[in-house]
Amino acid sequence: METKTICAGMLPLGLVGLASLRLLAAEPRVIEFASGVTRLDAPIVLGPEDSGTILRGAADGSSVVSGARELKGLVFAPDGRGAFAAPCEEGPTDQLFVDGVRYDMARFPNRTEGKNVYGTWSLDESRAYAPEKDALLPGRVAKWARPETGWLHAMHEALWGDMHWKIDGVGEDGKLKLTGGWQNNRSSAPHKVFRYVENIREELDSPGEWFYDAAERKLHVVPLPGTDLAKARIESVELRSLVVARGNEGRPVRGIVVENLCFTGAARTFMENREPLLRSDWTLCREAAVTFENAEDCHVRNCSFRSLGGNAVLVDGHAKNVSVTGATFEDIGASGVIFAGRPDCVRSPLFNYSSAYNASKMDLAVRGPKSESYPRDCHVESCRFLRTGRDEKQTAAVQITMAARISVLRCFIRRTPRAAINIGDGCFGGHLIEGCDVAETVLETGDHGAFNSWGRDRYWQPSIPNFEKEVLKNTELPFLDAVEPTVIRGNRWRCDHGWDVDLDDGSSNYIIEDNDFLAGGLKLREGYRRIVRSNRALSNTLHRHCWPAKCGDVVVSNVFARPFADIGLRCAEGDATIRDNIFLSGERRGAKPTFEWKGGRVREFDGPFEFSAFGVTPETVGIVVVVPPAGTPFEAGDLIPDVTRETLPEIPLKGGVEVVRTQRRLVLRDFHD
Repeated sequence: METKTICAGMLPLGLVGLASLRLLAAEPRVIEFASGVTRLDAPIVLGPEDSGTILRGAADGSSVVSGARELKGLVFAPDGRGAFAAPCEEGPTDQLFVDGVRYDMARFPNRTEGKNVYGTWSLDESRAYAPEKDALLPGRVAKWARPETGWLHAMHEALWGDMHWKIDGVGEDGKLKLTGGWQNNRSSAPHKVFRYVENIREELDSPGEWFYDAAERKLHVVPLPGTDLAKARIESVELRSLVVARGNEGRPVRGIVVENLCFTGAARTFMENREPLLRSDWTLCREAAVTFENAEDCHVRNCSFRSLGGNAVLVDGHAKNVSVTGATFEDIGASGVIFAGRPDCVRSPLFNYSSAYNASKMDLAVRGPKSESYPRDCHVESCRFLRTGRDEKQTAAVQITMAARISVLRCFIRRTPRAAINIGDGCFGGHLIEGCDVAETVLETGDHGAFNSWGRDRYWQPSIPNFEKEVLKNTELPFLDAVEPTVIRGNRWRCDHGWDVDLDDGSSNYIIEDNDFLAGGLKLREGYRRIVRSNRALSNTLHRHCWPAKCGDVVVSNVFARPFADIGLRCAEGDATIRDNIFLSGERRGAKPTFEWKGGRVREFDGPFEFSAFGVTPETVGIVVVVPPAGTPFEAGDLIPDVTRETLPEIPLKGGVEVVRTQRRLVLRDFHD
């Protein structure tokens, strides 16, 4: 085996892919990176012909591979507007690091010490609109000479992740013209409070901010206290990807090993994040600092990933036995590790929550995948994740979609804006989540879990009665995609704003055993065959939402702090097995009392308790129909939003009335007095 050592700084001069490295060593080849920073000006690309290559750093972890370019020879002087400016012919366009610290693009509103939502708000301020912090007020926008340099970032209105837009200009009405918003598969208008703009020259006013004036070729910086720009190391992030191991269909890349390397300085990818992942709430950018595509028997060992703008590791398409072990992930812009199959492996795929469902066009006969373009038998083990989702909020430390038998073992996960581990669909199950320690999750969003899943698979429809009727005729429908059970075993979970484990819409075929739920408890929304046994929720309980008839769920031998929290159950007593559970308290949160309305019975909506079952925000007010009034198309369980007990008599029964029916908004017509 021949070994070639790459000295720090050796690779930035015109290297495209690994073609030059192929001349350095005979088969099999080991490429060693010496201590120090190796700066790339293009990704290292390995193909099937490079199978068996080992990229190895120093054993002490001091070998750094960076996609950032060092800006040298800058001469700063005061720019007369509170910043320092230096002529710079090729300035930064994405991120700027000064002495290893990432500076913000000139932004409004500015960061506030101790605030975690975009660095400006606390999550409990989601309804606290403050005009002085609103970046979109026409009066502020009017002060911007070149708004088209800027970006708008905002949370989803329901805090289901975030979205991003390029500012194209300003309309005659003083409002911004925007392109984007596709980064969430259930998109909304920008959140009315949690939103900010960046890369606007007039907003350069706070230490730790920068702006590059491309027209004047000048870099403007407001340094942090104690920073001498004349002596500082200033870096501009250039590359989105650092290493790509890519095979071909029928000819995978094999045996690539990446070990003892530190990866840093990859660009943000929020505008490339636009591929919808089936009917989950996610979209995806299929790029990362390190990517394996059509790969087998490839491994990342003892590496670190720090200060990256996008995803850290992506296992894309066909993959077998790809692993990430002993790695550290810190300050990652998007997700830590993603296993993502291709949609062609799914039978009858749909790509949005609201996609029209036509059973006659669905393949409801054949189980399992349609093609081989999905990861299987891969694992993440003994990894540490700290602060993922710094730039993109609909992200996770580990994301799994359209994959089979993925294991996440003994991982330590902290400080995520949304879920720590997310499984986007039931395709194709068999996953194992075991021995993980997860806390400080869902810090910037809501209605989610430290572990989260969706199961909007072939059988599932937004209308529970519709799919319930079909499953009663064919009980195997929920397992057409969720072929093998997913096991969640022996973990510690804590969610700050939601449930510790949240099996959402349709999630089926799960075994949940021997877990500790430390805050939000366990939520099971409608689904089939979930076995919950020998778990401990010492401060919460099991939240049973909208269980369908004949669900086949099993809840045995668990310890809960209090009785179950039930919303919208459709199953009869014998449809699930519930036995041998211990409840530490007899206190139970019951539904609000009912009252008469037009011959029926209704009650007030309990938003903070019931919001997730209806897919609305906790602040929603409304009336829930318990017994429908005769002669109206209401159904039991309908939520009439934005109506109170006092205003209920005023709703126009002869016109259209909006209702929410288990996350599906309808306008009911043809009422009769």
